[in-house]
Amino acid sequence: MNKTRMYIVFSLFTVLMVTTCTLEGDIEEVLEKAGVGNNNNPNKLAAPSGVTATAESSSSIIVSWNSVSGADGYYVYHSLSESGDYSKIGYSLSPNTTYPDTGLSANTIYYYKVLAFSYRNNGIESSLSSPPAWATTFSSSSSVPGSSASNAITISSSAGINGSFPAGLDAVWYKFTKTGTGSIYASDKKYSSSYTADIVVDVFNEALILITGPIYYAGSFYTRGNWENIDVGASYASGYSLYADNWGGTYYVRVRPYNDSNSNKGTFVLFVP
Repeated sequence: MNKTRMYIVFSLFTVLMVTTCTLEGDIEEVLEKAGVGNNNNPNKLAAPSGVTATAESSSSIIVSWNSVSGADGYYVYHSLSESGDYSKIGYSLSPNTTYPDTGLSANTIYYYKVLAFSYRNNGIESSLSSPPAWATTFSSSSSVPGSSASNAITISSSAGINGSFPAGLDAVWYKFTKTGTGSIYASDKKYSSSYTADIVVDVFNEALILITGPIYYAGSFYTRGNWENIDVGASYASGYSLYADNWGGTYYVRVRPYNDSNSNKGTFVLFVP
Protein backbone atom coordinates (compact mmCIF):
# COMPACT_ATOMS: atom_id res chain seq x y z
CA MET A 1 0.00 0.00 0.00
CA ASN A 2 1.48 3.36 -0.99
CA LYS A 3 1.45 6.53 1.13
CA THR A 4 -1.55 8.04 -0.71
CA ARG A 5 -3.68 5.00 0.04
CA MET A 6 -2.51 4.96 3.66
CA TYR A 7 -3.57 8.59 4.14
CA ILE A 8 -6.96 7.89 2.58
CA VAL A 9 -7.52 4.87 4.82
CA PHE A 10 -6.47 6.80 7.94
CA SER A 11 -8.72 9.76 7.03
CA LEU A 12 -11.71 7.49 6.45
CA PHE A 13 -10.97 5.66 9.71
CA THR A 14 -10.83 8.94 11.63
CA VAL A 15 -14.05 10.22 10.05
CA LEU A 16 -15.85 6.96 10.83
CA MET A 17 -14.62 7.03 14.44
CA VAL A 18 -15.62 10.68 14.92
CA THR A 19 -19.02 10.13 13.28
CA THR A 20 -19.75 7.04 15.37
CA CYS A 21 -18.69 8.59 18.66
CA THR A 22 -20.43 11.87 17.94
CA LEU A 23 -23.64 9.87 18.00
CA GLU A 24 -22.54 8.34 21.28
CA GLY A 25 -21.53 11.69 22.79
CA ASP A 26 -17.88 10.68 23.26
CA ILE A 27 -16.10 12.72 20.59
CA GLU A 28 -13.38 14.17 22.83
CA GLU A 29 -12.05 10.73 23.68
CA VAL A 30 -11.89 9.72 20.02
CA LEU A 31 -10.22 12.92 18.93
CA GLU A 32 -7.61 12.36 21.59
CA LYS A 33 -6.94 8.81 20.37
CA ALA A 34 -6.80 10.02 16.77
CA GLY A 35 -4.29 12.68 17.70
CA VAL A 36 -6.65 15.56 17.00
CA GLY A 37 -7.87 18.35 19.29
CA ASN A 38 -6.94 20.23 22.44
CA ASN A 39 -5.77 17.16 24.35
CA ASN A 40 -2.69 17.09 22.14
CA ASN A 41 -2.26 20.86 21.99
CA PRO A 42 1.42 21.52 22.78
CA ASN A 43 0.29 24.71 24.52
CA LYS A 44 -2.10 22.93 26.88
CA LEU A 45 -1.78 24.32 30.38
CA ALA A 46 -0.52 22.22 33.25
CA ALA A 47 -2.89 21.70 36.15
CA PRO A 48 -2.05 23.94 39.14
CA SER A 49 0.17 22.27 41.74
CA GLY A 50 0.84 22.97 45.40
CA VAL A 51 -2.80 23.75 46.16
CA THR A 52 -3.37 24.47 49.85
CA ALA A 53 -6.37 25.55 51.89
CA THR A 54 -6.03 27.40 55.19
CA ALA A 55 -8.91 28.30 57.49
CA GLU A 56 -8.88 32.01 58.26
CA SER A 57 -11.98 32.21 60.44
CA SER A 58 -15.25 30.44 61.15
CA SER A 59 -16.55 31.62 57.76
CA SER A 60 -13.56 31.90 55.42
CA ILE A 61 -10.75 29.81 53.95
CA ILE A 62 -7.79 31.03 51.89
CA VAL A 63 -6.87 28.86 48.89
CA SER A 64 -3.33 29.13 47.46
CA TRP A 65 -1.48 27.40 44.62
CA ASN A 66 1.65 27.61 42.48
CA SER A 67 1.56 29.72 39.33
CA VAL A 68 1.19 27.98 35.95
CA SER A 69 3.25 29.09 32.95
CA GLY A 70 1.04 30.65 30.29
CA ALA A 71 -2.03 31.02 32.52
CA ASP A 72 -4.06 34.23 32.44
CA GLY A 73 -6.03 33.23 35.51
CA TYR A 74 -7.47 30.45 37.62
CA TYR A 75 -10.93 29.14 38.47
CA VAL A 76 -11.46 27.89 42.01
CA TYR A 77 -13.90 25.11 42.90
CA HIS A 78 -15.08 23.76 46.24
CA SER A 79 -17.09 20.84 47.53
CA LEU A 80 -18.39 19.53 50.84
CA SER A 81 -17.19 16.05 49.88
CA GLU A 82 -13.76 14.97 48.65
CA SER A 83 -15.26 12.86 45.88
CA GLY A 84 -18.43 14.91 45.39
CA ASP A 85 -19.44 17.53 42.86
CA TYR A 86 -17.19 20.62 42.81
CA SER A 87 -18.83 24.01 42.22
CA LYS A 88 -17.01 26.95 40.66
CA ILE A 89 -16.88 29.66 43.33
CA GLY A 90 -14.76 32.34 41.67
CA TYR A 91 -11.57 33.19 39.86
CA SER A 92 -8.25 34.91 40.36
CA LEU A 93 -6.33 36.63 37.56
CA SER A 94 -2.57 36.20 37.14
CA PRO A 95 -0.21 36.90 38.80
CA ASN A 96 -2.40 36.34 41.90
CA THR A 97 -2.36 32.75 43.12
CA THR A 98 -4.70 33.00 46.10
CA TYR A 99 -8.45 33.17 46.54
CA PRO A 100 -10.45 33.91 49.72
CA ASP A 101 -13.55 31.74 50.00
CA THR A 102 -15.97 33.55 52.30
CA GLY A 103 -19.47 33.14 53.68
CA LEU A 104 -18.81 29.56 54.77
CA SER A 105 -20.37 27.55 57.58
CA ALA A 106 -18.51 27.22 60.88
CA ASN A 107 -16.74 23.99 61.84
CA THR A 108 -17.15 22.54 58.34
CA ILE A 109 -14.68 20.78 56.03
CA TYR A 110 -14.36 22.23 52.52
CA TYR A 111 -12.44 20.62 49.65
CA TYR A 112 -10.81 22.63 46.85
CA LYS A 113 -9.55 22.19 43.30
CA VAL A 114 -8.08 24.81 40.95
CA LEU A 115 -8.08 25.04 37.14
CA ALA A 116 -5.79 27.26 35.05
CA PHE A 117 -7.10 29.05 31.95
CA SER A 118 -5.76 31.22 29.14
CA TYR A 119 -7.58 33.66 26.87
CA ARG A 120 -5.01 32.87 24.19
CA ASN A 121 -4.80 29.72 22.05
CA ASN A 122 -8.58 29.50 21.68
CA GLY A 123 -9.22 29.70 25.40
CA ILE A 124 -7.39 26.60 26.56
CA GLU A 125 -7.81 25.26 30.08
CA SER A 126 -5.95 22.83 32.27
CA SER A 127 -7.47 19.89 34.05
CA LEU A 128 -8.53 20.33 37.66
CA SER A 129 -5.80 20.07 40.26
CA SER A 130 -5.54 16.80 42.14
CA PRO A 131 -5.66 15.67 44.89
CA PRO A 132 -8.03 18.22 46.43
CA ALA A 133 -6.85 20.49 49.23
CA TRP A 134 -9.04 20.82 52.29
CA ALA A 135 -9.50 22.85 55.44
CA THR A 136 -11.96 23.04 58.31
CA THR A 137 -13.45 26.39 59.25
CA PHE A 138 -13.08 27.38 62.87
CA SER A 139 -15.80 26.91 65.42
CA SER A 140 -17.95 30.00 65.65
CA SER A 141 -16.92 30.26 69.28
CA SER A 142 -13.20 30.47 68.43
CA SER A 143 -11.80 33.59 70.10
CA VAL A 144 -8.11 32.77 70.56
CA PRO A 145 -6.11 35.91 69.70
CA GLY A 146 -4.23 35.38 66.46
CA SER A 147 -6.36 32.43 65.33
CA SER A 148 -7.42 34.21 62.14
CA ALA A 149 -7.02 37.43 60.16
CA SER A 150 -10.27 38.73 61.61
CA ASN A 151 -8.85 38.07 65.08
CA ALA A 152 -5.25 39.09 64.32
CA ILE A 153 -2.91 40.44 66.99
CA THR A 154 -2.01 44.07 66.28
CA ILE A 155 1.66 45.07 66.25
CA SER A 156 2.61 48.74 66.39
CA SER A 157 4.59 49.93 63.39
CA SER A 158 8.39 49.82 63.79
CA ALA A 159 8.05 47.48 66.77
CA GLY A 160 8.52 43.84 67.67
CA ILE A 161 6.34 41.44 69.58
CA ASN A 162 7.12 38.25 71.51
CA GLY A 163 5.18 35.46 69.90
CA SER A 164 4.33 31.78 70.36
CA PHE A 165 1.84 29.21 69.08
CA PRO A 166 -1.23 28.87 71.33
CA ALA A 167 -2.47 25.33 71.87
CA GLY A 168 -4.46 24.06 68.90
CA LEU A 169 -3.20 26.68 66.43
CA ASP A 170 -0.98 25.78 63.48
CA ALA A 171 -0.51 29.45 62.55
CA VAL A 172 -0.66 32.81 64.30
CA TRP A 173 -1.96 35.96 62.58
CA TYR A 174 -0.62 39.47 63.17
CA LYS A 175 -1.73 42.81 61.80
CA PHE A 176 0.05 46.12 61.26
CA THR A 177 -0.50 49.41 59.46
CA LYS A 178 2.32 51.14 57.63
CA THR A 179 2.99 53.87 55.08
CA GLY A 180 6.42 54.32 53.53
CA THR A 181 9.50 52.10 53.72
CA GLY A 182 10.51 49.30 56.06
CA SER A 183 11.09 45.57 56.51
CA ILE A 184 9.54 42.52 58.16
CA TYR A 185 11.94 40.16 59.90
CA ALA A 186 12.12 37.99 63.00
CA SER A 187 14.30 36.26 65.55
CA ASP A 188 13.90 32.55 66.27
CA LYS A 189 16.10 29.65 67.33
CA LYS A 190 18.22 30.00 64.18
CA TYR A 191 19.35 33.36 65.48
CA SER A 192 19.30 32.98 69.24
CA SER A 193 18.97 30.16 71.76
CA SER A 194 16.60 32.46 73.63
CA TYR A 195 13.85 31.30 71.25
CA THR A 196 12.50 27.82 70.56
CA ALA A 197 10.57 28.17 67.28
CA ASP A 198 11.72 27.90 63.68
CA ILE A 199 9.28 29.99 61.63
CA VAL A 200 8.25 31.07 58.15
CA VAL A 201 5.79 33.83 57.22
CA ASP A 202 3.14 34.65 54.63
CA VAL A 203 2.23 38.32 54.10
CA PHE A 204 -1.18 39.49 52.86
CA ASN A 205 -2.69 42.85 52.01
CA GLU A 206 -5.97 44.07 53.49
CA ALA A 207 -7.93 42.03 50.91
CA LEU A 208 -6.07 38.89 52.09
CA ILE A 209 -4.17 38.55 48.80
CA LEU A 210 -0.50 37.58 49.07
CA ILE A 211 1.68 40.57 48.30
CA THR A 212 4.77 40.52 46.09
CA GLY A 213 8.11 42.29 46.05
CA PRO A 214 11.87 41.91 46.45
CA ILE A 215 13.46 40.18 49.42
CA TYR A 216 16.65 41.36 51.10
CA TYR A 217 19.36 38.85 51.94
CA ALA A 218 23.01 39.29 52.94
CA GLY A 219 23.16 42.88 51.73
CA SER A 220 21.44 42.37 48.36
CA PHE A 221 17.92 42.39 46.92
CA TYR A 222 16.50 39.36 45.14
CA THR A 223 13.40 39.06 42.96
CA ARG A 224 10.57 37.22 44.65
CA GLY A 225 6.99 36.48 43.65
CA ASN A 226 4.41 36.05 46.37
CA TRP A 227 5.56 36.59 49.94
CA GLU A 228 4.64 33.08 51.00
CA ASN A 229 6.52 30.48 53.04
CA ILE A 230 9.51 32.81 53.49
CA ASP A 231 12.10 32.08 56.16
CA VAL A 232 12.56 35.42 57.90
CA GLY A 233 13.20 33.75 61.22
CA ALA A 234 16.93 34.35 61.47
CA SER A 235 16.93 38.15 61.62
CA TYR A 236 19.47 40.11 59.57
CA ALA A 237 22.25 37.69 60.51
CA SER A 238 21.30 34.99 58.01
CA GLY A 239 17.59 35.25 57.23
CA TYR A 240 15.56 37.08 54.62
CA SER A 241 14.14 40.55 55.16
CA LEU A 242 10.91 41.50 53.43
CA TYR A 243 11.50 45.08 52.36
CA ALA A 244 9.09 47.45 50.65
CA ASP A 245 9.34 51.13 49.85
CA ASN A 246 5.62 51.52 49.19
CA TRP A 247 3.80 50.19 52.24
CA GLY A 248 0.41 51.84 52.31
CA GLY A 249 -2.37 50.43 54.45
CA THR A 250 -3.11 47.46 56.67
CA TYR A 251 -1.25 44.16 56.26
CA TYR A 252 -1.41 40.69 57.79
CA VAL A 253 1.50 38.40 58.68
CA ARG A 254 0.71 34.73 59.14
CA VAL A 255 3.46 32.97 61.13
CA ARG A 256 3.80 29.21 60.70
CA PRO A 257 6.32 26.63 61.93
CA TYR A 258 8.97 25.71 59.37
CA ASN A 259 7.75 22.79 57.22
CA ASP A 260 4.47 23.06 59.15
CA SER A 261 6.07 20.78 61.74
CA ASN A 262 4.83 20.77 65.33
CA SER A 263 8.43 20.30 66.44
CA ASN A 264 9.24 23.78 65.10
CA LYS A 265 6.58 25.51 67.16
CA GLY A 266 7.74 27.58 70.12
CA THR A 267 8.71 31.16 70.91
CA PHE A 268 9.95 33.88 68.57
CA VAL A 269 10.03 37.65 68.07
CA LEU A 270 8.40 39.22 65.01
CA PHE A 271 9.29 42.71 63.79
CA VAL A 272 7.19 44.77 61.39
CA PRO A 273 8.06 47.96 59.45
